[in-house]
Amino acid sequence: MPKQQITVWLQPPIIQALKEQATRQNQTLSQTTAHYVAQALEAEADAAGLRLLVPEVQATLRQELAHIYRQLSTLLARTALESATARRLVFQLLAQQFGPQEAKQFNAAAWAQSLEGLKKPLAEISALLEVSRGNAD
Repeated sequence: MPKQQITVWLQPPIIQALKEQATRQNQTLSQTTAHYVAQALEAEADAAGLRLLVPEVQATLRQELAHIYRQLSTLLARTALESATARRLVFQLLAQQFGPQEAKQFNAAAWAQSLEGLKKPLAEISALLEVSRGNAD
């Protein structure tokens, strides 16, 4: 397509900067200005393209996160079920071995110790967190 001439009114500092850039690149003022206008239009087109992609990326992320959430929920439910089953089986064994009253005492003591253990972060977990923080830096 043949080039067409247009007239553009610019502030003097912008004109001066364009002239200096044209001199450095050994180009005419017209070539330099055309180059920067084309660059600006390309950047705007790229930005517009990104704006079109953002909703698609967000939708994909939502879909994948929902899938991960469902998997995690299933794992948590299964873990709770397995834990409750193991706890009941151990209680039954304790009740058979020591009687129901002593089994309840063992159960209550184990529960209290477990709660205390959850209140204090394990040294291994703290160390893992430190390593992961170090990798993030």
